[in-house]
Amino acid sequence: MLFKSFHTKIQALHALSRHDEGLSVNVGLISGGTSVNTVAPHARAEIDVRISTDEQGIEIDKQVREVCSQPVLAGVKLTLNGGINRPPMVKTPESANLIEIIKQQADLIGLAIEDISTGGGSDASFTAGVGTPSVDGLGPIGGYQHSDKEYLDLPSLTERTVLFANVIKRLSQ
Repeated sequence: MLFKSFHTKIQALHALSRHDEGLSVNVGLISGGTSVNTVAPHARAEIDVRISTDEQGIEIDKQVREVCSQPVLAGVKLTLNGGINRPPMVKTPESANLIEIIKQQADLIGLAIEDISTGGGSDASFTAGVGTPSVDGLGPIGGYQHSDKEYLDLPSLTERTVLFANVIKRLSQ
């Protein structure tokens, strides 16, 4: 009974994702039960939500709460705790200048760098929000974060390490 409720809710939550808009909803951690040979009396799931705008955060918070408020089976109680706990990454003029330096350094070593938004939950979201030049994503190339299609391009680890070192050197001049 509990499994069916969980399964239904997880599918509904994942369906809220709009990756093309920088919005992802992922139930990535599930735990529960007391032993393998009993029906689980309780379970717990943690939801990770990535947003691109504050407005999107308000909207998805309402949608998640709506999904979780709908009963699935009699006798199953669902409690939702928490909410959006970090802002989306804000693009500022200061960050745009930093991005230009990164692009220049990338050109020098033959890398093509694109300025994109991913809806991630970076600590840089806090610093960008107060005007500190901030970027996130100088790490390896990958895609489809928090989905069953997620991937990492291993050769990009070395390329991005060299780029990062060159950017630090340029900023220290």
